[in-house]
Amino acid sequence: MTKFELDLLQELEELTSGFDNHFDEVPLLLGMKERGYFQYVPYDMTLKDAIVMYKKLLYKEK
Repeated sequence: MTKFELDLLQELEELTSGFDNHFDEVPLLLGMKERGYFQYVPYDMTLKDAIVMYKKLLYKEK
């Protein structure tokens, strides 16, 4: 889990605001998952939920 992944999710969520996109509906994210990114994100998770999860895990120590 990296800040890069969180930043990318946030940008995509902003670009698609108004939609309830799931991870598996975004081809870019699927391609990155195949390359080893986003390993903790289930395919059926919404981008909003993935962002919340990343924030909790990345910033839990602060």
